[in-house]
Amino acid sequence: MSANYVEANRIVASFSALTSSEDTSLSVEEISSLLNISKNSVVTDVRTASILEALETEGDVYNAIAKNGTAESTIKRRSLEWLSENGKLLEVNSQRRFNHLFAFDSYMGTGNYGHPDSSVLFFPTNTAITINHKSPRNPSGDLPNAELRWSTRDNRSSYFLQRPLEALKDEHYATMVLEFVAIRDINPDEEIFIDYGEEWENAWNEHVRNYEPPCPFDTDDQPCFKSSKVVKGMNYDKSNKRFHKWSEDHFTVCHQEGRIMTEDALIMLTPDIFIMDGYDKEFISSFSGVSYDDEGFAYVKDQNEGRIPCRILREDPHEGTFDVVYFTYEMSTDSNLNETRFLRRQKHLPSRLLDFVNKPYKSDMFWKGAFRHEIKIPDGIFPKLWKDLVPRK
Repeated sequence: MSANYVEANRIVASFSALTSSEDTSLSVEEISSLLNISKNSVVTDVRTASILEALETEGDVYNAIAKNGTAESTIKRRSLEWLSENGKLLEVNSQRRFNHLFAFDSYMGTGNYGHPDSSVLFFPTNTAITINHKSPRNPSGDLPNAELRWSTRDNRSSYFLQRPLEALKDEHYATMVLEFVAIRDINPDEEIFIDYGEEWENAWNEHVRNYEPPCPFDTDDQPCFKSSKVVKGMNYDKSNKRFHKWSEDHFTVCHQEGRIMTEDALIMLTPDIFIMDGYDKEFISSFSGVSYDDEGFAYVKDQNEGRIPCRILREDPHEGTFDVVYFTYEMSTDSNLNETRFLRRQKHLPSRLLDFVNKPYKSDMFWKGAFRHEIKIPDGIFPKLWKDLVPRK
């Protein structure tokens, strides 16, 4: 649907130019009317019209501009409950060509691309990493419907394909562009599949045969590695007090919209207890078990999507709320507060604004027992100059 999003973006840009012009004085009703006419009478492509369906007001147009296009501003975000019932939904591009950017990187994971005869490993920089595997070596199964090839339109890629491996390694950020090209007609909304290579397939089958869970059971006395699925499942049982205490693998985040920004909600923590002249608030080193050196402060800058590390102090099961403290960094021009760290207390946070998540670098992809193997770039397109692991004759 990328072409449809491009067309929708052009229409949004035209409306933005129209409403921001000094010579135009359209009312809110007139702008809404023009949007409806465009969607129902001017736009003929059904997919483009479905994208624009979410735009109803001048504010929706500005929101699309602020979020760099209609793809980000109109795709509906699904809840945990919806995902649990329906599985993970991915937008599937039905065009015949799919650009995929790669950066040279040394990280070894499951979504990287390489070749068994080369030390080069490419790390994908967009969501085409989610294209799944189908094996042409399985006669009873479905076949791949797309294949990889290097882009012929990207000059940088064409240059490095003709250069020795040393030239690629010398680059601080060597971007290569691969295209996913359909090898047969693909229907709208049909999932895209490629062949990851026989080496990947054999390694995966071996992993499945020998797989053992990280530990047989999880108790307070013998904590177990908590997989991403386990941590996600905690959110369906938020009243379970075992989950309230952080583990080696999970912690608690609270949505920013629940944070109280009033002065009486602010708690100041310092390395030592002291009273400072000129300040009404008491400076303490800990509050309800949350200390100045609590690990939660280290996670503040790692969070996104409007979620902030927080600690549960207690729960009110009758109200369905939690008494929590948010970890926060708040700037002060007073040099006396340089060593101060701040908490903000919310005594009645609705449970929907609290989540259990994996700690940084503790999700499944970082588990030592996780499956790791590069996806093979086919022999037919992999440059011989890059095959540095083949003994030279």
